[in-house]
This record gives sequence, structure tokens and C-alpha cells, in this order.
Amino acid sequence: MPSPGPLISITARRVGSPPRWLLLWLAGLGLLLADGCKKASVDPPPVPFEAAFQTEGALLAPPPLSKLRVTGTGTASLMGPATFLAFPSRDSSGPPPFPASGPATITAVAAPTDQLFLTFAGTSSAPDAQGVSTITLEYTVTGGAGRFARARGTLQGLSTATGKSPRGTASMQGTITY
Repeated sequence: MPSPGPLISITARRVGSPPRWLLLWLAGLGLLLADGCKKASVDPPPVPFEAAFQTEGALLAPPPLSKLRVTGTGTASLMGPATFLAFPSRDSSGPPPFPASGPATITAVAAPTDQLFLTFAGTSSAPDAQGVSTITLEYTVTGGAGRFARARGTLQGLSTATGKSPRGTASMQGTITY
């Protein structure tokens, strides 16, 4: 009897559907390629920031837990002419220096959508013989609006307030990223 010849095995498969392992392999390759093509996220370098304002305060709540609304006009680097708005709280129930803190906003006059948002904390001295209190503050830049939407930074501030009049000053300097 002659030999039957080689055995042939035929497996039935639907035409057009690749094997599952191939789909998984292609998906993994796609993820690796996509991850490798991402641009590296680089934070912008910090830049110097300085601002100085002539301020005017309005008492919202009396001592010993004073709350004020402070407005000001002046200049800020990166902004030019700018306005300042702060809502400080000061606790004068104990001996000086008195703790002070609150939120603040600096707005560019020429581009009012460009704003820096800040919080601050520090201490206020007791008024001197002329009625002037000196306030030493640290500002934290927490964000902003317009071109400063992603702003971050730390500023050192020095302000004065005169108990006999609502006028004072506010200045700050440090670095921000935006």
C-alpha cells in the first residue's frame, strides 16, 4: 500500500479579524510611542517682580480683630501702572507685634484682565509717636488671570499705615513664574 503523504491541518478562522495578541501588542506599541513623543514639561524660569503703591484703607470691623479694605495705585514690574486691593485682618488683642493676614489682588491698569492673586501673612507694629504702623509681610502668589493665569511665587513686603489718616504705602519684591 502506498504511503498516504504528508498530513495537512486546516484551522477555520474568520477572515479579517486579527488574533487578540496582535491587537494587544499594537495597543502597547501605540502607548509607548505616544509617551515618547510627549514634550517635556518645563516650568518657566522665575523673573524678578517689584511693586509699590500709595494706599488708602477703610475700616470694615473695629479692633481688636480689625478688618480693612485697602486700595492703592502705583506701578508693578511686568504690568506698568497697576492697582492694589487687599482685605487684611489684624489681631491686636495681645501685645505687639500684631499678626496680620489676608488676600490681595494686583491688576494692570492698561490690561485689566492681567491680574496677580496673592495671600499674605506677617506682623504689624504698634503705632509710633506719629501714629505710623509698619507691617512686614510675606506674599504668596497663588495664581492670576490673563497672562498671569499660572503665576506662582513669593514676595517680601513692607507696608505702612497711619492711624490718623487712611493713607499708607505698600511695596513688595521677589520672584514669580508665569
